Amino acid sequence: LELNNPDWMATVATIYPLQSADLVAAQQSTEAILQSAQVQVDAATPNACFVCNGGEEVGELLSTGCGCRGSLGTAHLSCLIQWAQTKTIGWDRCPTCKQDWTGQLALALGRAQVELASSLPEYDYERLRAAWKLGLALRANGHFQEAMKLGQTTLKTTRQAIKASRMDPNDRRLQELMLDVMGLLGTVHMMMDNHTAALPLHVDRVATSRRTLGNDAEG
Repeated sequence: LELNNPDWMATVATIYPLQSADLVAAQQSTEAILQSAQVQVDAATPNACFVCNGGEEVGELLSTGCGCRGSLGTAHLSCLIQWAQTKTIGWDRCPTCKQDWTGQLALALGRAQVELASSLPEYDYERLRAAWKLGLALRANGHFQEAMKLGQTTLKTTRQAIKASRMDPNDRRLQELMLDVMGLLGTVHMMMDNHTAALPLHVDRVATSRRTLGNDAEG
């Protein structure tokens, strides 16, 4: 029998007619043993960077904030920055569980990406997207004022980029990014209890979405 199988009590009861109280006690005892064993395994396994496999002796280990646990859920910031530059999704999410980076790691990665992207042209899509992503991390970590300032600058530059560029009509990346930045600003206003400022942004976002992406676009 597998002791962690929820059906094991029914099998035992068929063979050995124990009292229900005895069965409950036996199950609780088994669960306690399994939990204790897992805690001991976790405690015996030191955290390591999932990129280089090094530990704290190499540098500070940060939680990735994704769904991974143990050594798959920690990394050195410097290692992750180098790794992210070689992967399509590296700046955004974990390659294993596919969940976004969160917490302080996401914020540090966002700052690093913006700094690296600063060498790109002012209207470059990747540079503007990096700024939006940093804005999301700032908002998630409670840095509302900084997120607001960055979002306003990014929205202004994105609008200028759309006017200045001669884009392929099928390339809607800048228009979609503009809507994303407007959404960021609107939610930051809401989190700061500034509903008066949030409402016009939402109305403008819906109108812009319908104008650029079609009448069926959702607000």
